[in-house]
Amino acid sequence: MSNDRALREVERLLVRLHELIASDQTDSEAADEIRDRMDELSGSLSASELRRISELSGDLYMLTGEEIEAEAMRGKAPAQVHAEIASAFRMRRWTDLLSALRGPRDLPMDRVAYVRGRAWSCLGFHVASLKFYEFAYATVPNPNYIALAFDEYMVSGMGEAAESLVQQIESDPNAHPTLLLKASLVLLGLGRHRPDEQRAEVDRRLGELIGRAKRDPRWSESVPSLRAAGLIARAFALAHAGGLGDAESVLDEAIGISPSLEAAWIARGLVRFDAGRPKPAYEDLEEAVRLGASTVWPYFLLSHRALVSADFRAAAELSKAGARLAAPGSIRAKLFEWWAIALAELGHPSSSVLAVFDAAEAEDPFDTIIQANAARYRAHVAGSAVTAMWQPSSAPEAGSLVAQYSRHATPRDLVGPPASAALS
Repeated sequence: MSNDRALREVERLLVRLHELIASDQTDSEAADEIRDRMDELSGSLSASELRRISELSGDLYMLTGEEIEAEAMRGKAPAQVHAEIASAFRMRRWTDLLSALRGPRDLPMDRVAYVRGRAWSCLGFHVASLKFYEFAYATVPNPNYIALAFDEYMVSGMGEAAESLVQQIESDPNAHPTLLLKASLVLLGLGRHRPDEQRAEVDRRLGELIGRAKRDPRWSESVPSLRAAGLIARAFALAHAGGLGDAESVLDEAIGISPSLEAAWIARGLVRFDAGRPKPAYEDLEEAVRLGASTVWPYFLLSHRALVSADFRAAAELSKAGARLAAPGSIRAKLFEWWAIALAELGHPSSSVLAVFDAAEAEDPFDTIIQANAARYRAHVAGSAVTAMWQPSSAPEAGSLVAQYSRHATPRDLVGPPASAALS
């Protein structure tokens, strides 16, 4: 078993052990079996990993109402500890934050659990993070805690547990809009790779969740980015059913709620592209790039437009940025190809151009256009051709872009990372 797999298994076992401890089964047979298995796995962990697990075990005792104070933090004034916690949180120094939380403090327990969950999540311990968010919600029923727990379910591959929680929220007539919105995004994520007939049912449920959230008088209590992300998910469902006009109207509303959310501009740009309106579509995609878009689609479409318009400087910049974001495969291959062509047209050294063409061919060795353009450039460099005579790539197809994007987009893509909560 690899080190990482062993560490993840020890984390899972440790969380289960603390669940048994919290239910007065410290000395049960099940608890002893877990300890034995953890002892077996410990030989696969490094000294630093074993130390991290020991620290996590100490923090998990909060599930039973206990707190283990670190020796280094003893004797400090709570105000000093509080300042260290706040500073480490804002600077994203997660190890320092966890250490400071083991000192004397006067923070509410739900906030301590929430901050611990954030820190352990950022350190890669998502199963443990989930328990801290659940504890925070049990202490103070803030719907944002469950919204964060949903993220940990999804990143941990616990789809069935996430689906079960979605169903609980669907059946709760008093569910807060934050939970309805988060459940809709989880549904979208769970339904991405399902057959079309199953996705239609997912879209129906998603529409009901968004409708309930919007009708709830507490709608405005949910953070703007989450409200906007829920509307994006609703727009996807409408677009899947052919309602591109309705989808665009919903995205207008999403942008009005959260104009700095790049995903809303990307979604509206793709809807407009699919509706055969490229000019306003490109304007939306340009705004998404200006906002720092972290998904490949706007770079892919804009770099192709720049290339066919002979704006090679923009094509080089956009295709380079897109290639860094794209997953391995055909889209990344095209971005490498367009980047290589742009570099060639800008007069960059042939060694640089050929290196990018090589990357394009490696990404997709069966793309005949990439092969032809690479071969023509090599012939040009060898002096057997006056110009490269590029074979043009066809424009990305309108009518299918929203479907492709929604299959790839994750809830985190749509809503962005969790916002920092105030600690004071």
